[in-house]
Amino acid sequence: MKVEIFIHRTCFECNRVLEFLNQNNLINEVEIIDTERNNFEAIERGVLSTPSIFVDGELIFAGIVDYDKLLQILKEKRVPKEEDYTLEELVENLMNTILDSFAVASWIYVNMDFESLKNIREFIETGSGIKYMKEEQRERAYEKLINYVIENEKELINQRADRFHRLITSNFLREIYWLYGEQAKKEKVLSLYPLEVFSHWLMVRSAIGRVGLRMHRLTEVSVIDRIRKAYEYLINNYDSLWKRVVIEQKEIWDKKFSHLTGSS
Repeated sequence: MKVEIFIHRTCFECNRVLEFLNQNNLINEVEIIDTERNNFEAIERGVLSTPSIFVDGELIFAGIVDYDKLLQILKEKRVPKEEDYTLEELVENLMNTILDSFAVASWIYVNMDFESLKNIREFIETGSGIKYMKEEQRERAYEKLINYVIENEKELINQRADRFHRLITSNFLREIYWLYGEQAKKEKVLSLYPLEVFSHWLMVRSAIGRVGLRMHRLTEVSVIDRIRKAYEYLINNYDSLWKRVVIEQKEIWDKKFSHLTGSS
C-alpha cells in the first residue's frame, strides 16, 4: 500500500499530521510531498487543499483528516468502505471540507458557482464521505448531493457567510504575515489594499494562475457587494484575525518542519 501526503510548509494541519505520524512511529510508512517544491505534481493530482492524503493513488483525505481512520488505514493496510450517511450529513461534510480549502471556498464565494464542483468529483466524494460508502450506494448519493448543492448554493453560502469571511480574511492576513514576517498595522494594510485591490486579489487567488481565472468588473454589483462583506469583516475583526494568524504561524517553525519532512 502506497500512502502519499501532500503538505505545505505554512499549513498548520500539515504540521499536526506530521506530528501524529511521528508520535505513532508511522512517518516512514508514508511519502511526504512538499507542494511548494512539487507544485505541478500537486496540480496534476488535483490537490485543492493541504494536507491531501492519497492511498494507492486514490484521494482519501482533503484538508480535514480523520486521525482514527488514518491510523486504521496505516495499520490495516486498507481503506474501509462501510459508512452510511444521510443527505444532510453529506452536505455538511462537504461544506466543512470546502471551508477548509481556500482554493475551493474562494472560487465558490466569488463566483457563486457550485456547478463547477462537477469537475472535481474525487474531491466531492472524499470531502462528503461518499468515498467511504458501499460501492452500490455511491453513484446515487453523488447525484443527490451535487444536485442539492447546486440548487441551494446561495442558501448554503449565506448560512455560512461568517465562516467564508473568516477563511478569506485569515488567508489574506497570512499572506501579509509571510510577506512582512510580522503583523502589519491596520492603517497600512487598508491603504495598500482598498476594496478594489482586495477584490482583484480575491478573484486572482480563487484561480490557479491565468487558467481558471474569472475576472469580474467592479461594476458587477452583486459580486463586489459580496466581496465587500468579506472586506468589512476584515476591517471589523482585524485584531482578532491577526492574533489567530500570528499564534498559528509561530507554531510552524521552519526548523521543526524541515526535521519532520527530512527536507533541508
